[in-house]
Amino acid sequence: MTMPTAEDWRALARSSPWLWRSVEFELDWPARHWPAKSGQPLHAWLRRPAEVRVTGPGDTLSGGVAPGRDFGPQPPDRPATLRPDGLVLTRTSGMAGDDHGLYFHNYYWLAILDPYELADGEVWVPEDAAEEFGPGRLETVPGTEIGEVSASARFGRETWWAWVRPTAAYQPRCSCCALLYGEVAERLDNNGQLRPQSHAPGYAYSTQWLVGLDRATGLPVSIDALDGSATGHTMRILGHEPPDQKAV
Repeated sequence: MTMPTAEDWRALARSSPWLWRSVEFELDWPARHWPAKSGQPLHAWLRRPAEVRVTGPGDTLSGGVAPGRDFGPQPPDRPATLRPDGLVLTRTSGMAGDDHGLYFHNYYWLAILDPYELADGEVWVPEDAAEEFGPGRLETVPGTEIGEVSASARFGRETWWAWVRPTAAYQPRCSCCALLYGEVAERLDNNGQLRPQSHAPGYAYSTQWLVGLDRATGLPVSIDALDGSATGHTMRILGHEPPDQKAV
């Protein structure tokens, strides 16, 4: 098993929409995003462009099959530059409305399906360096620091692991549903301010995470805060169908 570099890991985080057509998985996600506390994961079947079925414990239907709806070009149809290994080097932002055809419950779900925010962020570059606001452009820059990259087998599937820390340029798909929910995300979600955490004595903002990406699909199968009070999720991929190929 070849060890990936930090840039390999970043490329995989950008690539998920280009790596699978359908996927089946079990997901155990944070109570702050999913109120059910059964201790059992959700079971999901997804197929692009717009088929979603999610069941909860005891086969209680949590989400039906989404009707086919036109939400515009989805990520695999948008312009992208691929590396020789097929992973994505550059692409459009993950915040451009992509994957709404696979929406379920909230935007943390969409961030899981396209974890672009783990790789790239954005900064505003004004035309006049002396003026902070005014005419300018958004520039794509790394949204995270990546370190300690490794690879291992997880449930029989190759998984790429990395230590991840959000930078000031971190741009979650939705600030209230950030994959890396810490001080940066909360300031984005609250007009630059931090909320009092009086409801949770001892609360501390998480600053670093261990994140595992499934090599075949690019999906984040494990997000675990290494400090602070953030919660993450775990996923077990049961099978997937690559674009224009048989299920594996």
